[in-house]
Amino acid sequence: MGTLKDIAKKVKEKNIKKTAQILVGYFLKDCKTYSKLYDKNFSHEFRDAL
Repeated sequence: MGTLKDIAKKVKEKNIKKTAQILVGYFLKDCKTYSKLYDKNFSHEFRDAL
């Protein structure tokens, strides 16, 4: 979570180098679940879970 002002810094801190979807808006405030894309337990075609 971040703001438009600090999102670039947060992306660099998380070392995100590939395509990432950044959602902007207050609708995220009530979000109870998040994407599993970067979850270490999530596997997909290109990555096995740790």
